[in-house]
Amino acid sequence: MTRPDDDPPVTSSRPRPFQLHQKYYCIQLSVFDLYFFVVCRSNSFGYKLTDRMLNDFSNTEKGYRARFKFYERPVWSNTPYKYELLSVLDPYDFTVKVTDSFTAEYEARLASLLENYAGVLDQKKVGNICKFMSDNGLTEMYVGMPVIFKRELGNGASDIVRAEVLAYNEKSTDVMLVDHGGVSSTAIDALFPMTSDILRIPKLGIPSRLAYIRPEETSWPTVVDFAKEFTGTCQIAYFQDLYSSTRAYETILEVDGVNIGIKFLHAGFAQPIDLPFLCNEVETKPARPDFPMFDFTSWIGIKTTVYGLRAFLGDDNRTRCILQMLPETVNFIQDTIVGYLDKTAENVKNSPFEIAPGVCCLARYGADEFYRAKILKKENDKVIVDYVDYKEIATVSVNDLLKMPDNLMSYPEGANECVITDFLIQGCEEDVKLSELVANKDLYAVLDGCDANLFGRALLVSLFRPVDFSGPDESFSEIFGVTEKPVVIREMLQNMEFPTEAQTNVFLKPRLPDPTKIYPGAMISVIRSWDSIWIQMDTEQDMALRIAAELTMFYQNLCASGLTPESFENFITEGAYVVAQLSDEDEDIWYRGKIVEVKEDRVLLHYIDYGNLDWVPNNEVYPLHSYFVKDHLMAFEVKLTA
Repeated sequence: MTRPDDDPPVTSSRPRPFQLHQKYYCIQLSVFDLYFFVVCRSNSFGYKLTDRMLNDFSNTEKGYRARFKFYERPVWSNTPYKYELLSVLDPYDFTVKVTDSFTAEYEARLASLLENYAGVLDQKKVGNICKFMSDNGLTEMYVGMPVIFKRELGNGASDIVRAEVLAYNEKSTDVMLVDHGGVSSTAIDALFPMTSDILRIPKLGIPSRLAYIRPEETSWPTVVDFAKEFTGTCQIAYFQDLYSSTRAYETILEVDGVNIGIKFLHAGFAQPIDLPFLCNEVETKPARPDFPMFDFTSWIGIKTTVYGLRAFLGDDNRTRCILQMLPETVNFIQDTIVGYLDKTAENVKNSPFEIAPGVCCLARYGADEFYRAKILKKENDKVIVDYVDYKEIATVSVNDLLKMPDNLMSYPEGANECVITDFLIQGCEEDVKLSELVANKDLYAVLDGCDANLFGRALLVSLFRPVDFSGPDESFSEIFGVTEKPVVIREMLQNMEFPTEAQTNVFLKPRLPDPTKIYPGAMISVIRSWDSIWIQMDTEQDMALRIAAELTMFYQNLCASGLTPESFENFITEGAYVVAQLSDEDEDIWYRGKIVEVKEDRVLLHYIDYGNLDWVPNNEVYPLHSYFVKDHLMAFEVKLTA
């Protein structure tokens, strides 16, 4: 956006998110674009909208020319959802439907719209897709094209369902039934054009494939009744990443408390997928075999299921914990050890090996259980070992060690030391409370960073406690009341430490939402122009207020101590991260900002958690303390595209 030489236009409103109405909105985002539609969760408004647009084909031609596709049903990553199995071919090709209020609401709306469409077909007011394309000068279909499919049910009965085109030729078309699962091959005259109102409803079926496993042979066995395996009294799905080539979610299924992927591993017709590992920058052969290091880079910003082992306050006063980031892999490793001990001859299990620091082995823990371990120190007939999948240190006898099977060396260490970025614990009571919340608990974690320049091999995480089967879970910052009662440890802030480049690169960036999902509760924070709209997601609105409360608490004390901006040298430069109030705001509230432009006595600030621009005098701007880079940016920029 071009600016005149004098002051650029700035947003004069305070950096607070606002909603268009009191009801929640759902938005679907491409990576940098805000699509044209907004779906109101208010039933009255929604039904007035659909009544007005019922059977409206006026935008269908434009939609087909733009190659519009169905919108994905919104789901939260790694959140437990109760599901209904719609169709299954094998573990890499099945469809489920989430059974929640969102699905129920849109199922009812879709049923009403399709019933109305069926009446239009009965009255022959619309031709099939061939006629529609011919009448509107459309030359060919495309993969993913949304259509209405008139499905023959037998005995002269039929119904209509939504479908998307998978493949086509002159004689037949293969379509996927987006709300029912499965693929049908049909003559093209059974397909009819889509309407705007029906297209607005997200797909209710979720194409899926089992996560973290692959078939033992070249294909999945045909003798297994996968529909029976995927069905039970209590069916829970955890959706992972979207598989790009098939547009199917990698999914963990639990049926009656049993992880189906792990069950298939034990049954012998599946094996774990290859895990991504970090490569050594220097191509040197290690003196001894060591466990590989898992590459968590692609996990940054993703919410995942973890298992908590313990929490503690580190020597640097940062809140730390030990998590199993790959709990299912740890369970599989332990089951593999049990199988190895049961089936292996005694002379093989007790074969001699070097007992020295750095050697990987199996070490006894308790009476008869063995776990993967690494020897840290040897003293006579005793050794100190690190149980790498649990990060526990113990002293054991050399007689309690066994040689490590080669196949167990291919998995990374199962336990990871993590720095919790949500908050800092303060005092003994909170330390105990945190330990109780983490130890031996199933949790969710969002990986904020894994830069070795910050805290070595420690990962940076935000923690969440599972609440129920619907939507966001309870963050640890909420549990500890950080949102309403900010906690800043004074000892950490006694010296003004500027953030390093490594810190800003890891933390100070937005979390872009998944472009295939719809997000309830998103708010428009600032509108600069049609191609510069700033959005805050539902979970980040309270976080932005909490950050402002922490900043205000610290910088009010800083000002009261007599320190002024002139007390700090050479921090006002373009691109620097700073703290300031808004020029037109009466309240004493401080916000994080980034300097966009510098003039003689003032700077243009971009308030990074809201999107505002504002000119602020130099003598009202303070440098940002490195403590306050622990939170990612709370707003991101989009533009309208249609």
